[in-house]
Parts: sequence; structure tokens; C-alpha cells
Amino acid sequence: YVRPSNPLHMARLMCSWVALTGSMLTTSYQFSELPQQRLDLLKRTMPGHGLLGRPVDLFDGDQPRIWTLTDNRGTVRRDVIGLFNWNEEDATEIVCDVDRLGLDPEATYHAFDFWRDEFVEPVRGTLRQNVPGGSCRVLAVRAAADHPVLLSTSRHIAQCIVDVLDERWDPSARTLSGKSRVVAGDPYEMRIALPVGTRWKVKRAVAGASPLEVDESPVGGVRARFTPTTDGTVAWSVQF
Repeated sequence: YVRPSNPLHMARLMCSWVALTGSMLTTSYQFSELPQQRLDLLKRTMPGHGLLGRPVDLFDGDQPRIWTLTDNRGTVRRDVIGLFNWNEEDATEIVCDVDRLGLDPEATYHAFDFWRDEFVEPVRGTLRQNVPGGSCRVLAVRAAADHPVLLSTSRHIAQCIVDVLDERWDPSARTLSGKSRVVAGDPYEMRIALPVGTRWKVKRAVAGASPLEVDESPVGGVRARFTPTTDGTVAWSVQF
């Protein structure tokens, strides 16, 4: 599915479906013959997360379009929502009440779109997204808090579920910290959501002993990134 003859948006759709649902990871294409962009698609599916994705609308049509992946194994709960438009020709609007997704209908949720690489407007009550033909949306969502929270990372389509081992907020030090599994040479970006309607400034950000490059998003988020020099686990912290 990642071969160059398959349109990029459709390759992303299939990689996302495999990565979120927990299906077996298989590929038959010679890696050395893949362009870097297509090889990168495979990298974002590996390793498997060992969880089970849930088809929310399994009985609503011929093929489920809404999948959720929830991870309660760590220090915080993480949710990723996949919206799939299997119609290759026509765009469609996918609408779903958040309680059907296993989320709190009274809460406001931060969201980050993995393939569009952007923070999206907070979600409350109902999720509504336009999905082009043969494409998908993969959204990491996180209930808003009164402090910054780690919403998404760049390593994997499952965003945080595979790589983030720990996350904690220290209110007295105004510091978000954690540990992540990283890959040498693979740029690693953390997407941190800020409390809705507030402004926070990063005072200091490090991964190990190295400073993080930090950018602020106009939608209410912060990006902190670095390129690891070795494989393994790195401790990071962002002070506000």
C-alpha cells in the first residue's frame, strides 16, 4: 500500500488503519526501493501497540469509518480517533457524539491531527470532521485541564501510546515532565496542549541535557522538538 503508484492520501489511510486497529504489520515491498516519504509511512506504524482498536460504527454501514484506540496503561489516559473515508471519490463529513467514542460529553477535549500536523479546535459534545475521498483523519484527543498536557508526539500514528512512558505535572514548579522512547536520527516532536483560553510561556525545555527547540501554535499549543543521537529512553521537561 505504500508503493509510489498508490496515491499518498490512500497510503496514509491504510497505514493509519493498520496502526490504530492493532492489525498485523506486513509489507511486501523492497525497502531500498521506496522513496524516503513512503518509507517514513512504514516507520510511523512500528512497533505495534498491543492494544485493540474499537470500531465505533460497526453496525451502521458496510465498513466502519470511526475507530477509537484507548490506552489506560500509563500515568494518564490516552485516546486516538481514526476517521476513515473508504469512498475514493467523494468527500464526506463524519459526525459522532463524543460519548459514543467513550469520552465525557461534558468535557472539552484538545485535539491534534497527525497527518495535517496541526492543533485543531477543541472538541465538546460532538466531533465533526470533513474527510476527503480515500483519506483519513487521525486525532489524538485529551481532556482539557488547568495546566499544560502532552497531547501528541511525532514518532507513531498512535501518538504517545507507543513511545511515552511517563508524564507528570508539578504545579509548584509549573513543569511538565516525562520519559519517552526515541530512535536515533529520527526527529522527535512533542505537541503540548495549553488550557483553553489562557496564555502560557515556556521558560525552559530540555531532553536529557540538551535544550529543546520550542514553537508556539496560535490555536493554543506548544511544539517542543529535538533529534535524538542514540536509541533508548530520554527524560524531558518543559517549565512554564
